[in-house]
Amino acid sequence: MKTADEISLSFYRKISCINEKSQVFLVQHIENHRIFIKKTLSVYDKELYLALQKLHIKGTPEIFHVIEDGDNLIVIEEYINGETLNEYLSKHGLLTIQEASDIIIKLCNILNELHNFSPAIIHRDIKPENIMITAASEIFLIDFNASKQFDPEKDRDTILMGTVNYAAPEQFGFRQSDARTDIYALGVLLNVMLTGFTQKQHLYHGETTKIIRKCTNMDPEKRYSSVSQLSKALSRKQPCKASPLPPGFRTKKIWKMIIAVICYALLVDLCTTLEVENVTDPVVITAYRISIFVYFLFVVLISCNYMNLCQKLPLTRSSNLIVKISGIILWCLAGFFVIVIILAIIT
Repeated sequence: MKTADEISLSFYRKISCINEKSQVFLVQHIENHRIFIKKTLSVYDKELYLALQKLHIKGTPEIFHVIEDGDNLIVIEEYINGETLNEYLSKHGLLTIQEASDIIIKLCNILNELHNFSPAIIHRDIKPENIMITAASEIFLIDFNASKQFDPEKDRDTILMGTVNYAAPEQFGFRQSDARTDIYALGVLLNVMLTGFTQKQHLYHGETTKIIRKCTNMDPEKRYSSVSQLSKALSRKQPCKASPLPPGFRTKKIWKMIIAVICYALLVDLCTTLEVENVTDPVVITAYRISIFVYFLFVVLISCNYMNLCQKLPLTRSSNLIVKISGIILWCLAGFFVIVIILAIIT
């Protein structure tokens, strides 16, 4: 290491460990007191980090120092203050199509600059842990340790890197990674944000199903050829607002509407003919009937996620299916107890 590089690194004081195994630390500059990330890489592409340092693409951490130290590469980069998409999903649950599409479109804008650089920079490790969301809702793509620059002279990757479930087939030595490799990961990511699972575990069914399938096609030739194409496809597919029609009528399928009419008719009949033992006051009986009707209607609405109701309540917006179902049951029980208390007060 050059003396000048040693002096530059001496200005950074280690303050905490982010990942000791991967040699990633939080450091502070002793003069300006700014916080940075310090990485020590044993497998690296110095030219790639130098290119990133020169480019300084919006939505990626700014690179300040790229220093070789024997067989390692030391990188000092911007610290992004926020939470990972993985943490965000754990805290807030699944995203709406609008929210998920917005994130993918922002990532497409970042990747567009990376892919259009010469030679193109392929990230190769797009996943929730490598996406940061700031307090201002800015999206950052981080961790370029698995990234590579596209080489038209090669027919396959020489170093196999990536994350299982998010890595495209070509990342395992079948051919060389290119822009379509990142598009594959974006398709997986979109499915995860909408369902909590990868498309292989549970494919999302809705407005963006065809987009997810095209992104994650095993054959790169059948995917979108660029992130700009993907971005345009998502922009065209921006979903309409949640339908105000009651459950059973939103899809406008005849058989569903027939079943819904029958169920609603039975519910109305039950509530309008309900008699209460030892109660003769018509006002109290009417209160009972209305309360029972409101409760059963609430059960239907929350079970069918009417107007994205489940996205607004604790537990029911979880990406974990068991937690989500448990949340619906708990909210139904809570509603039942509220009705019981109201009826007890009235009686």
